[in-house]
Order: sequence, then structure tokens, then C-alpha cells
Amino acid sequence: HRYRFDDSDIEDLYERYVFQLQRTSLQCLLVLLIALCVSVAVLDFIFVAYATVENISHLAMSVVFTILLIFIHTRFMTYSQIPIAGYLVAFLCLCLAAVALPVNYMDQDVWKFTAVDGVWRLCYLILATYAFLPLRICVGILVGLALPSAHTALCILNPVSYQVLLWRQLTANAIIFIAVNIVGIYIHDRREHAQRKVFSNIRACVAGRMHMEDENEKLERMLNSILPPNIAMEMKNDVKHPRDDVVLQNVYAQKHNSVSILSADISGFSALVSQCSALELVQVINEIMGRFDQLASETHCVRVRLHGDGYFAVCGVPDARPDHAKCCVELGLDMTHVIGMVREATDMDLGLRVGVHSGSVLCGVIGTKKWQYDVWSDDVHVAKHLETSGVPGRVHVSHTTVEYLHGEFGVEALPGQESFLIVADHPRRKSFLLPSPMENAKKLFNGGKDGKMTVNRLMYANDLPVPICRNVVGWKRSGLQLIYTQTCIRTAEQSSYFEYHPPAIVFSISSFRFKLFSHCSTFAFLCLPHNYNIFGKAKCVIVSVSFIIMISLSVFLFVIVSFLFFCMHFFFLAKNVTDKMLRPFKRLDRVPSDRVERYLASAIDTKSIDKMKTDHVNYVSLKFKNHSKERRYLRQDDSSFPTVMLLSLIMLVLSSAMQALVLPRTLLLILLFIVSFTWVAVILILLLGSRLKCIGCDLQESAILRVLIMTVTILFVYSVSQVNVVIFFAANHSVDISVIAFNHNYHLKCEMPQYIYLSGIMGYLLICIFMKLTSLAKVLLMLFVAAGYVAVMEYTHQSIFKAMDTIMRPPVPTDVVGILALVHCLVLLFVQAREFEWIHRLAFLWKDQAREEREETMDIQLVNRRLLGNVLPVHVALFYLDPLQLSRDYLDIYCRPYSRVGIMFASIPNFGEFYSQMDSNNRGADCLKVLNDIIGDFDELLDQDHFKAVEKLKTMGTCYMAAVGLNPERTIHETEQSTALYLSVLVEFVMAMREKLEINNNSYCTRFQLRVGMNVGPTVAGVVGAKRPQFDLYGQAVNIASLMEARGQAGFTQVTDAVYRPLRERYQFQCRGPTQINHRSELLTYFL
Repeated sequence: HRYRFDDSDIEDLYERYVFQLQRTSLQCLLVLLIALCVSVAVLDFIFVAYATVENISHLAMSVVFTILLIFIHTRFMTYSQIPIAGYLVAFLCLCLAAVALPVNYMDQDVWKFTAVDGVWRLCYLILATYAFLPLRICVGILVGLALPSAHTALCILNPVSYQVLLWRQLTANAIIFIAVNIVGIYIHDRREHAQRKVFSNIRACVAGRMHMEDENEKLERMLNSILPPNIAMEMKNDVKHPRDDVVLQNVYAQKHNSVSILSADISGFSALVSQCSALELVQVINEIMGRFDQLASETHCVRVRLHGDGYFAVCGVPDARPDHAKCCVELGLDMTHVIGMVREATDMDLGLRVGVHSGSVLCGVIGTKKWQYDVWSDDVHVAKHLETSGVPGRVHVSHTTVEYLHGEFGVEALPGQESFLIVADHPRRKSFLLPSPMENAKKLFNGGKDGKMTVNRLMYANDLPVPICRNVVGWKRSGLQLIYTQTCIRTAEQSSYFEYHPPAIVFSISSFRFKLFSHCSTFAFLCLPHNYNIFGKAKCVIVSVSFIIMISLSVFLFVIVSFLFFCMHFFFLAKNVTDKMLRPFKRLDRVPSDRVERYLASAIDTKSIDKMKTDHVNYVSLKFKNHSKERRYLRQDDSSFPTVMLLSLIMLVLSSAMQALVLPRTLLLILLFIVSFTWVAVILILLLGSRLKCIGCDLQESAILRVLIMTVTILFVYSVSQVNVVIFFAANHSVDISVIAFNHNYHLKCEMPQYIYLSGIMGYLLICIFMKLTSLAKVLLMLFVAAGYVAVMEYTHQSIFKAMDTIMRPPVPTDVVGILALVHCLVLLFVQAREFEWIHRLAFLWKDQAREEREETMDIQLVNRRLLGNVLPVHVALFYLDPLQLSRDYLDIYCRPYSRVGIMFASIPNFGEFYSQMDSNNRGADCLKVLNDIIGDFDELLDQDHFKAVEKLKTMGTCYMAAVGLNPERTIHETEQSTALYLSVLVEFVMAMREKLEINNNSYCTRFQLRVGMNVGPTVAGVVGAKRPQFDLYGQAVNIASLMEARGQAGFTQVTDAVYRPLRERYQFQCRGPTQINHRSELLTYFL
């Protein structure tokens, strides 16, 4: 099978897809065959007036067809039985064709036969086999050759009564059979190709849509891992439906009145960082912060932000919790023990200062670029001051938090509690130190069977269980990685820990594969008995005996059909079992079905094709109910147009040859043939020229032009036969046949009027090959052809048919047979046209539906990508969206060292004087809107081409962090010229920020000032954090830049000597002198 899929599972899925179509085709064919048998039998009964073998056989066949139709319509019919039913119907068609052969089953003197008798019924059955039966093309060709061969052999071996020009009749019959087979093969091929192309397109569209869904899901998970879902959804709605009436930037913030805030910082971490390489640094920070995130998730806390080795979390957001203080304290205790384990493993003086305070906060994001989830309130500053004034290894809590604990933890007063600083205007409260007993370290240590403590280590593998390792063997100084023994124990207590998703894989979608519920996909041919003889003589019997014979014959045929059906059923069942047994040994490199096949299998089972037709298509005209969809369908390209034009030329030649052989040969026949041939030839030449790019116009581009050309071609070819039939004069059939050949007007006489209606059937075949014509247009054209030939047979040339009947004495008048043939062939080809059109419309419906879904998914993806571009740098986001990220090693997290990066911190130190939490300003929300507008104006500068090299990293309160040299296309080279170029861009950005701030000061009548710190040096960029991954810079250069801002002065930009040296020729500097940046060292700094 040239169209068969190589993969047997896909072939099986295709068979399931076409099952409903094939069953509908079989049902239509059986209805048509029943109508044919009943009409032929009724006419025979009417005109013969007694029972004959022919009418009894037709009635018996109609009963068998009815029984088979009922079975196919029931739920017992499965897609694996479709080939069996197809072979059975083909066998019954052969039985029906045997009755149509020119064999007299009655007495020889009853009526005479001609070589044209039964030709139309054989053509009907051959077309039905090609067009409706779900069999291979070789079966149709076998039937298409066997029936004409048997008919011709019987006409030669068993001479018919009408011997006038027998060779011409046989040649004309051969021409008709050739035309029928050509059209049948083309119909079958186009049908099979269309069905498989539909399935392939649907599968490709579904695969593309599912790929887009995977990408969108990765984006969704990335956004939801960085921003809370409620904030992310609000942002998406604003991006999808922007409001023009909004003057100020939207503030995505929510008020929470009863929360607890945790601020933590690792003391002594700089010594540990100094021994790390770039990758090791990010891995160590990610290991620690990832564990912190996991503990925060277990204690119902939300990490807000990371800043170097600082960690900030809040409990009671977004959902309120009455035990928020307890959760934060538990988190603090667990975090101190994590650092305690690191200290034991490294022998370094590491500690964690933790401050916890309870109060109210505003949570959300501000600005328009690089959103980071943050919190604002006076209570946030209290928590930060509790952390900075605390003792490493202890949890420092405020008096408010102690009240929320309700005595669940023991507390002790902090020595010298009156010395630590609190936020301005905040009432002084006593602060306490919570003890850190080992029993409070939950889900960090687990007792092993040997009594030793074990530690939970992070596992960077997607959807893998987290091992609980026995003990820490040591700390490898070169790699700074925890080395564990290979003995791991999986415990049920860590089931919640399985939800951990490190940043390297949090954005990835696991590639699940599923099994298809597959059945038999290999079919065998059924060998029909060769010795089955249905020929023989029958005696003329009385009517009662005829009915007994009819019933007996029906029962006999039904028994044979049932026996064959069950034999074939068990044969296919055995074949199915064999295929399933051998399937594991055939292809081991592929799972039988991936997600696409699983989705298609589900869609095939749940979506009814009849329901789709009811919902989208007008049942009578097959037009889409949606007019725009109908226009798009009609405007589709027709790649088969050159082929059908070539076939129309072949049909013109065959039809004209048949006319010339057995019908009168007039001069007008030759002229019309030349005109029609020239027309089709010119069209083919134009199509060939457009294909070879020799001419500019393409006839295939316009759908209206194609329909016009097809209609004109049909009318031309039809006129060749119809006009020729109309103008010839009627031959006098009363004369002696032996002297007809010597008549000088013999070429204008019609000895075989049966070929007149066969010419009409040839006209049907021409219309049928134009597959892209709508079925409504085809039936109108066929009705036009049929009306012309019926008028000829019943009015203009009725005498010819009567003369023929007088000579041959057929049981049914020839003109009645002609009308019956034209009607049945018209209905057959009309039903076939509807079936084919519905297949094409169904293909378009699936593709259009997939296209709409894909467009919707792409719209969502564009929104998500736009939001993602406001959260992570583009090159970092692409790293996680890369499909190869799925196959990377579990430690291959994003990190990149830079030899030089310009870093800038800018804050508004006097914003705290403006910020207040009072009812008059909506408890600080109005103040936050002002800050949002300021940060939003700063972010707008990043859209200018001059500042494309500037990358905003984050905002922390009022502090704005940006850098240059991070973009892979705009890195700073290790030359003074390159450094000066990029640092000057950063300086210009700072100046533009000051101008924007001055504009806001004038708008809000404020006196805000920027305090800026700048530095340049080597740094490491990486993404750390498990639940909320965050892009950040690490290294001493970052710390110094932050200290430049913290130790600077409002209204000034303080820079280091590394910034001063490359920019000294471009800007003016004022040397500040050695500046104490921390308690250990001082640096030479400058004001720019």
C-alpha cells in the first residue's frame, strides 16, 4: 500500500480515525445496492409478470444486503471488522454481477441478448467497489478487470443473438470499461490520499499545538515560580486588554494586615565565596537557597527576595494564616540548622542571623521591567533591623511576634536590648532570642538505624525522589560540594519534598509517553472460492414455488455469508493476537504511542463525526454554517487541477471513440471534438507554462476561474455526444439487418440505441473526476445531462428504442432500462461526491480548528513571553526555554562568569520620610503608587536605543539595581576603551534617572534625591532558588557596588577607582578619599 504509514501503531490509529467514515460509506453503498436490487426486481416483475431467476436473485440479494446493513449499524461493528465487511460486500457484488451477465437462465426462446446487455450494471458495481468499499486498490482493480473480462468472454464464447457488428460492440464496451476503471482508480486514490492526508495534517497540527502548549506551560510555570499566580494573572489580563484611560502605571500590590516577616543573612559567607569558582559559587548558593525555599514551602512561608546571601520571606501571604508567627519562627530555626551543617562540613565560621517581626505589609510588584515580588511597610524595616542586630545562629524576634506565639516557644531577653536601632517613629519594643533546640529542626535531620543523624540533600533531577543520605563524609575544598555516601534511604516522610523543583528544571515539562489502546493493524486478503458456480439453467416455475425458491436462496446466501464472516473474523482475530505477541520484538526503539497519538486516540473516541457535521455543516448543501469559514474553504488551493484536466482530455477521447464506433458518425461530431480537444489542450499548456514559470498568470490561483474552466470543459465534452445523438436520423429497424451494411447512409443510422444512455453515464464519469466541485454543483450538472438524454430516449428518438425492442423482445423496455441506469448511476455518483466533499470539509474543519487553537495558544504564549521578558533577561529565559535543557545534567544550572561588568545601585534614601501608613494615604498604598511611578519612569528609559546595553536586575524597596555587560551581544572586553564605552552608557543612564526623578518631584511636590553607587569588575551571573528562581549577580564587585551606594551621599554618585580610571577623561570626578566601606577595610572612592 503506497499510502500506508510505516509505523503500525499510527496505521492502527488511522484505521480508528476513518472507521466512522468507512462505516458510513458501507451503509450508503448497502442502501444503494438494496435500492438497485429492489428496483430491478420490481421492474422485472412488472414487465415479465412471473418469477424469474433474475428477479428472485435480486430480491434475495436485497434481503442479504439489508441484514448486513443492520449489523453494520449496530454497536457490535468495530473498526477491526471493517475490512471483513468490505470483502463480504465485494463478494456479494460479484454474485450480483453474475446475474447481470448476458446469460439466459430461462428458455432460449423467451428473449434475445446483445453484447451491451448488463454493461451499465457492471459499470455501477465497479464504480461502487472503487468508491465505497474500504479495500485496497488492487482489490478494486481485480474486480474492475474480472467483470469486463467475464462479460466479454461470455459474449464471444456464448454468441449473443444480435450479431450486427459484434466487434464494434465489444470494442465500445471495452472503452466504457476502461473509462470506468480509470475514473474508479482515480476516485479511490484521491479518497485514500485525502483521508490519510487529513489524518497526517491533523496529527501534525495536534503535534504543533501540543508543542506550543508545552512551551506555554513552561512559561506558565516559570512565571508562577517567580510571581504569585494571582499577581501573574492580573498582569496577563492587563497585557491582553490594555486600558487607554489609565494615566499612571498599574500597581500590582495587595494589602495584608496580619503577617510575619523573616529577614535572614549569612555571616562569614564572603570567606566561603572566596574559595569558589564561578560555577561552584552559584551551585553553593543555589544549594543553600534551594533548601531554604523547600523549608519555606513546608512551613507555609513565601520567599520574597534574595540579595546575595540574604533571604527574605513572609508568612500569611497571599492566604492569611493564624499561625503565621509560629511558621516564620520554625522556618528561622530550620534555616539556622542548615547553615550549622554547612559550618560543620566546611570548618568555616558561618552563621545565620534571623530577624522575625509581625505586622502588616503591602505585597506585589512595581515598575514595568524586571518585576520582582516584594513587600513594603514599616514592619519590613523592623524585621531587617532585627536581623542586622541579632546574634548568628539565633532567631531574633520582636515583642509583637512573641505575643502571636502564645507561649509555644521559650524566649530570653537579648542582652543590651536598649542598644539596637529601630525604625524611626516606631515604638520601642523588647526583643527576644529564641533557643534553637535540635528538636525544632524539622525535616532536616532524620535518625538512621545506626543512630547517626542524616541530612536531606537537594536533588536536581526532574521528578526524581529525593535521597536521604547517611552522613556527610567531608567537604571537598576544590569543588566545595558536599560529598555523601552512596547509601540512600527513601522515606515516606519526605513525600512532600518530592515537589522540589530546582531552577534548572522548574521550567521543564517531563516528556511522558503513554500506551495506545491499539488493535489489529495488518489485514489479509480473503481468497474467494474459485469453484463457486452460480451459472445454470432454471425452469420456469409458478409464482408460489418462485417465492419458496427466493426464500431458500436467501437463507442459503445468508448461511454462506455468515460462515465466511465468522471464518474471516477468527482469521483476523488470530492475526491480531499474533501481531500483539510479536510487537515487542519488532521495534524496541519507540514507545507505541506518544502524547500526540494518545491525544488523537482520545479525540477519535470522544468526537463524533456526525456531531461535527451537525454542529458546523448544513446537512443538505454541506456548506459551513459559518460564512467566513465557507469562503476560506472555497478559496483553498487545488493541487489536483492539472491532473483532472488531463483526465478530462482522456475522457473526451474515449467518449468520442465510443460514439464513433457504435453511434452515428456526423460531421458535427468531428468539429465539436476538435473544439473540445483544443480547449482542454490550451488549458493544459497554460498550466504547464505557469508550472515552468514561463507565463505570469496561474489558472490555479483563482477558485472562481477554476470552477469556470471545469464547467466549460464539462459542457464541451457533453456537447460532443449529446449533439451528435440529437442530429442523426432514425434508422428504420424494420429493414433486414443483412442489407443495412450496403446502405449508403449507414454511418447516420443507429443500430444500438443502448449506447445513448451509456453516453450519458460517460458524461457522469467526466463530472465525477472534478473532485473539488461541490456535490451540489455536480448533481445539477448530472441532472442537466440526464434530462438531455431522457428527452432523447422518450421524445425525439423513442421510435429507435421501440424498433429495437421489437427485434430483441427484452423483458424490460430498453428506454426504461436506460432511465433506470441514468437514475441509479446519478444517485451513486452523487452520494460518492457528497462523501468525498464531506471528507474534504472534515479535513478543513479539523485543520481550521487546530489553527484556531494554535493561534489562541500563540496569543497566550506571546503574553507569557512578554511577561517573562519583564522578569528575566532574554538570554536567561531562552536558556530555560531551550528544549535541550530537558536533557542537561541535573547540576547544569544557569551561571556565567564575566570578566567585567558595570554595576549600579541607586536608591531614594529620603523616601522613608514620605512613606507613612495612615488612613489618609490608604495605609501606605498611595505612597507606593508614587514609588511605582518613579520606578516605572526609570524602566521606560530602558526602551531607548541608547540604553539597550543596560540590564535592570531588580528593585529592593526603593533601591534600583542595573548593570551593563551582561547581554552576550554586548559584553565588556578587557580593554579600557570598551570599559569606558559601556560605563559611560551606565553613567548616562544614571543622569537620565535623575532627570526623571526631578520631573516626578515637580509633579508630586517632593524632594526626592538619588544616592548612587557604581563599580566595575569580575562577577558571576546565575539563577538560584527553588520555588522562586531569581537572576542575580554574585561576587566582590557586586558587594562593593552595593556598599558604594549604602556609604554614599544623597544626590551624589559614588564610584570606585576601577570606574574612575577609564572615565576620568570623559567626566569630572571629585576624590572623596579613603572611605570606610565596612568594619574591616576602606577604599579610595570618588564622586562623579
